[in-house]
Amino acid sequence: MKLKGLFVVIGIFLCMSCSDDSGSEAEANPTFEDGFFIVNEGNQAGQKASIFFDDYQGNLDYLNVDIYELANEEPVEGAIRDLVIEGAYAYLLIDSPEKENNHIEILDKTNFELLRKVEDGVGKGEKLLIEGDRAYVLSYSPNNGQNEYVIQVIDLEADSLITSVPTGCYFQEFNPFGEPYFIKNNQKIYTHSLVANLIVEMDLETNSISHTYPTTTRPTSMVFANNELYYSGLNDAVQGAYTGLYKINVNTGNITTFLEIDYRLIKNLSYSNGMFSLMFFESPHLHDYGTIYSWNGNDAILFDPIEEAGGYSFAKNMTTYHLRNNKLYFTYDDSRHILDLSSQSFVRHSIAGPNTSKIVFE
Repeated sequence: MKLKGLFVVIGIFLCMSCSDDSGSEAEANPTFEDGFFIVNEGNQAGQKASIFFDDYQGNLDYLNVDIYELANEEPVEGAIRDLVIEGAYAYLLIDSPEKENNHIEILDKTNFELLRKVEDGVGKGEKLLIEGDRAYVLSYSPNNGQNEYVIQVIDLEADSLITSVPTGCYFQEFNPFGEPYFIKNNQKIYTHSLVANLIVEMDLETNSISHTYPTTTRPTSMVFANNELYYSGLNDAVQGAYTGLYKINVNTGNITTFLEIDYRLIKNLSYSNGMFSLMFFESPHLHDYGTIYSWNGNDAILFDPIEEAGGYSFAKNMTTYHLRNNKLYFTYDDSRHILDLSSQSFVRHSIAGPNTSKIVFE
């Protein structure tokens, strides 16, 4: 009887052990849906890159857990230049310190498990777009002593470079106005110069520059709305000269003024559900505080976030800016914020770690 009792105890213990293992395995393999991703880009000086996940419902279980490392049992090797969610996959553009050129990692979107790498033709990539089985990487190369952006067209299935398209857009080594926008609409890709008044269009069918748009101000941000291209810019003219938001009809090439604001620098343009949101500054050097300006075509909402945020300058270090359903998601320095434009109040302040470079929606 004593021996039989011992077996019963052992059996119960083994069942409990199996149950615990099953539970821990489920927790170690979560799925990431109905939320957005926060990218900490890292750098080549040893600060590791990481990716966090924020649930729209307020579940912050993975806000401080690197979901890449959780899925792959090791962190990203290098700095994350870009993250794109497309279809069933997540695509990372990685700048590895041990390799001459960058590479693309393809992951399962639901759990961020690494599936494979694409290394041929990525070059010194900074921005990434995905269309079907092709990747489009905004990279750069020296050209007559200047840095020119080129678009690398890569076959993801064959892991091979199809072509490299010079854009005629250049940039300074140290640009105080941020990175270029690289956006896609109706089989066309758009980017812009950081040192000249120019936007270019590339046709995805021919892999060639199909149009160039000379602009009235130096573009600092771009967005598509109602199948028209809107851009904001920097006015290099005298202090106090008007700058604003401009609209390009991509079928005719006509450029019209959509909104004028008597400030010299506008950036961080975003659009959602009939609402535009942007930030403007009184000087082009980002030393002053930025003011959030949201506009639906009739009524404007001005919001100065300095007092709400404890006196920080959103102008100087803002790195990402998205408008979704009348809420503004943005990061600066090492923090992330959600601002409700209707109530002009913050829904949430949240620390997101160092080098918070991007918010990507699932």
